[in-house]
Amino acid sequence: SCASITFSAGQLFANAKRLFKNPEDFFASLDPQGPFGPAVLNVFLWAVISGILFGAIAFIGSADMFGKIAAVAHVVVFPIVAVVFSFIGAGVYHVICKILGGQAPFRGSYQVVAGISAVFPISAVASFTFSTPAFTCDSHSGWSGWPARFRRDTKVS
Repeated sequence: SCASITFSAGQLFANAKRLFKNPEDFFASLDPQGPFGPAVLNVFLWAVISGILFGAIAFIGSADMFGKIAAVAHVVVFPIVAVVFSFIGAGVYHVICKILGGQAPFRGSYQVVAGISAVFPISAVASFTFSTPAFTCDSHSGWSGWPARFRRDTKVS
């Protein structure tokens, strides 16, 4: 049996490494009775890192002042939204687990969501990668690039 996962700022990267190297061991090592505070902190810290990445990508890619202000807002808004939605996501996950016969308390479901928040930065980088012109095309096969086309083709009267 492996050591229990401890959510803390100091364990942020060690836990992510453990999640990506051996997910089965990682999830088996979560404490279903673990406290909310450190788990919420884990979500928040990964969201701050992701908010910085989202913001930097948007700031670099933005030509106007509004876009640059919105990019900076990512750093503040994304962590708040991530924490709120982590509880909603854990609630959905918990209901599914209960339907399938799970016995763990909601805290256990939240521990799972907190653990997978380590993928937030990967999502930030992937959102940039798959929205660049090299990965988009105007046809309906493959990546559509819809958001960029929508902004470009929409006229404000």
